[in-house]
Amino acid sequence: MLATIYSKLKILILGDEKPDASSIQFWREQVFLVISIGVLIFGTLSYIFSSMACFHEKLLFIWIFDSIIYLFAMMLVFNTRISFKKRVYADLFILYLISVMMLITMGKHGAGHLWLFAFSAMTTIMVGLRAATLSIVINFFTLLIMGISIVYLDLLPSSLLTEYNVISWTAISFIFILLNVIITLPTGMILKGLAEEINQKNQLQQQLYHAQKMEAIGTLAGGVAHDLNNVLSAQIGYPDLILLDLPNNSPLREPILKIQESGQKAAAIVQDLLTMVGQSLSQHRINVLKNH
Repeated sequence: MLATIYSKLKILILGDEKPDASSIQFWREQVFLVISIGVLIFGTLSYIFSSMACFHEKLLFIWIFDSIIYLFAMMLVFNTRISFKKRVYADLFILYLISVMMLITMGKHGAGHLWLFAFSAMTTIMVGLRAATLSIVINFFTLLIMGISIVYLDLLPSSLLTEYNVISWTAISFIFILLNVIITLPTGMILKGLAEEINQKNQLQQQLYHAQKMEAIGTLAGGVAHDLNNVLSAQIGYPDLILLDLPNNSPLREPILKIQESGQKAAAIVQDLLTMVGQSLSQHRINVLKNH
């Protein structure tokens, strides 16, 4: 039952395409599938209870924001017409927006920092090391701008201003960035190494398959050449025996010599074919061994 539901959700979220299971793209799509199912279940529950809280506290603006984010997230989960890459970037943007909103509405005691960390972690997994580094830079400047807005510009609600001062906000921000760097960048480096190893393995497999195909072609060519040599041996050898019994002025000598010459040319072509196939096979074996 659960397997059937999972398979149907997989088709709804990822579509019918089946990427190579040995590629990094396959595993990124599996991660996206698991996250999408989590968003579908827990995101819906979170939205319901968040809406109840917003109506109870009369926070209409937050409810509107949550509703837009929820609808947008659901659209991304099931809209397979949008490319996978665009869906990933849109999800990362949603994570970033939620983190900023959490920082604004709940302050340093909320989960805004955790959402920023989730933004960097997901960027690392779904995009790569360079994007992960960029996400840390974005987080740093986000906290910097938020700190300036809170401490100096009084842009946030007055109820939050008492929670902040320059020292506490700076300490929290630098600790967060430190943890972000310690966890995100090494993870990105490991994933990059795994991706390169997977790509190298796939290239070796392709080269090995090509070498095996060439070897099969060489075996076939060798068998055909052997059969042709058996046929051509008579065409080359028997004219000599016939010419021994023919007078020098016989009109048949020239046609027989032409037949013998054609047989010799055909035998030379067969030999060239065998030489080319043998050289190609040797070169492919050398390339495979070098890359391995």
